[in-house]
Amino acid sequence: MIKLFDKIPGAAGFIAVCALLSAVSSCKRDLGNYTYTDLNQVHVVSAGNDTFSVRQHDTLTINVTDSQTTASHPLSCRWYLVQATVTNPNPSQNLLDTVQNLHVPITAQIGFYNVVNQVTDKQTGVSFYKYFYLQVMASVQAGEGWLVLQDQSASSGGGDISIILSRDGSSHGAVYNNLYAGANGRKLPAGTYGMYVMNYASTLAMQKLVFAYPGGGTQVRATDYTDSSYSSAWFFDNTGGINIQNNGVVSQGQTEWLINNNQFSYLKVNATTIKTPPILFGVPVLGSWTVSPYIMQYSGLSDAYCAMYDTVHGCFFAVNTSSNNAMVPALPDLPNAHFAPYPAASAANLLPSGKGFDLNNIGKSLVYADNMQTLPYSASSALLWDCFFRSKTQDSTFVIQFPMYLAITNNISTGRYYLDPALCPGINTAAQFAVPTYLPAPGVFYYTNGNNIYTCSLSNTQGASTAAVGYGFPTGTIIKAMKIFKSEYSSPATNPKTPLPLTEGKVLVVATDETAAGNGNNVYFFNLNASGQIISPYADVYTGFDKIVDIRFKKNIGL
Repeated sequence: MIKLFDKIPGAAGFIAVCALLSAVSSCKRDLGNYTYTDLNQVHVVSAGNDTFSVRQHDTLTINVTDSQTTASHPLSCRWYLVQATVTNPNPSQNLLDTVQNLHVPITAQIGFYNVVNQVTDKQTGVSFYKYFYLQVMASVQAGEGWLVLQDQSASSGGGDISIILSRDGSSHGAVYNNLYAGANGRKLPAGTYGMYVMNYASTLAMQKLVFAYPGGGTQVRATDYTDSSYSSAWFFDNTGGINIQNNGVVSQGQTEWLINNNQFSYLKVNATTIKTPPILFGVPVLGSWTVSPYIMQYSGLSDAYCAMYDTVHGCFFAVNTSSNNAMVPALPDLPNAHFAPYPAASAANLLPSGKGFDLNNIGKSLVYADNMQTLPYSASSALLWDCFFRSKTQDSTFVIQFPMYLAITNNISTGRYYLDPALCPGINTAAQFAVPTYLPAPGVFYYTNGNNIYTCSLSNTQGASTAAVGYGFPTGTIIKAMKIFKSEYSSPATNPKTPLPLTEGKVLVVATDETAAGNGNNVYFFNLNASGQIISPYADVYTGFDKIVDIRFKKNIGL
């Protein structure tokens, strides 16, 4: 047996022994006279549950009770708004307040958040945290209703928007005014002339609002009307300047198009691209054409097919934006030859007494176009668009029902309707058009001339279509805008399906300037009967607006 110190010689052994004794001594319990104080514990209890929901710009109220194990310690409070999940962006609001009970307007974007209550013991500096779950929903004034764009230059040097919270006039909704200035602290630029509402595929839960003004455009958030981007940042390349003539996306589609300086550009918004903003418009789709401000699309997953009208050569053409902008059909880009020649054997259809039309040779000015069948369209046949054409000399007007489909053939024998001014008073100088969607072809449409709205019933006999005054406003009234209620809900074509309202396509909404008669600026809702006639009197009216520029329906987001 080897003893502990047998192999440690001399001084080295002495040092080792001392170190060992010191270590043993340090293991002995310290029995000194010490006093320990327990840490002050703070508990935060809410007056209700820990889950809250609030609409944007409404006030979030959370009342709490703070209790502590050492009652005499002073406390400080801070409230924070933070991410709820790692996929959510950081909120624009962070520090909400520094009081015990929270009572603050929420301006963060719609989504899910955590509200954190930090309570700090000011004596010890130790903090305690209580988490609450918050859902921020769209504000009431960002919901479903009719947007009213107004010119307020006379009073405030710019423009602004109101919303009427009624989809079809069946109930009288609240009106919220000056939404843009309320959100941004300034007016829309003077001369703002265009307002566009785009509803993408319901699965994306996306809606886009754009305002056009001389030399530019502004996109605002559909949830709170705050500025989102400006036209200077919309393009990969735009050396020709900004002159926005139209902006849109077909119902439930993913191809957004823009007509700028009579050129067609587009972008794709889907579940992939939406994650990597900004999404920019590509270079214009250039060809032999000069594009009119109207685009005829199919709908749903086939919205890549876009038909347009060449205003210089007076002909239709179509492209497939998902196939390198290939011509549809696949022919060379030649003016007045984008489709196969109209069959010689069917030439009688092109006579004045016939109702056919040659897609290669319309030869007139397109003044308006709108869908005459409910969108989104799920039938296997073509989606009809009512296209209103006027001669270069302004002395004749036609409706051509253009069949938009994946394959367009130039042998159409029906769908051209000459509107005889003797039977359709004022048609050659009509200022506004609107097309309902619940009637079979050829259907009816509405147009305005002076202070009157006319209802025109299209006849299967060429030149026999007739129109009559459907409603007359006081003398001197200027009809500023006229739209049909087209909700663009997802039914019937896509899932999840949202039932189309019973009034889909059956309500006419009209904006007027009646200041000449002392009645101000107003928005009217008219119901339409089973044959498309305007039911008088009007269903509802909203008054007190500034000079109205345009009206647009804004549906709830994601439906």
